[in-house]
Amino acid sequence: MTSYRYEIIERLPTVTEHNFLWQSVGWGEIDAEMTKRSIAGSVHGVVAVCNCPWAEPAEILNPYKSQQLLNSVHGKDQ
Repeated sequence: MTSYRYEIIERLPTVTEHNFLWQSVGWGEIDAEMTKRSIAGSVHGVVAVCNCPWAEPAEILNPYKSQQLLNSVHGKDQ
């Protein structure tokens, strides 16, 4: 069994991180400008980061590849 190290950091997420999370749970596309304004108006934020293979920045920028990685980790390969 593979183990991953997680870290909780007090900071606001980036638009890219928010988009990755949003798409990962199946909520579809985000409006990047609206998200940017929303994050800028936030008073506090917390993000969880890990050494997981699907958390690499190059993968975050490719939602299709990210979803493939998440599905394989969670046993949802098709």
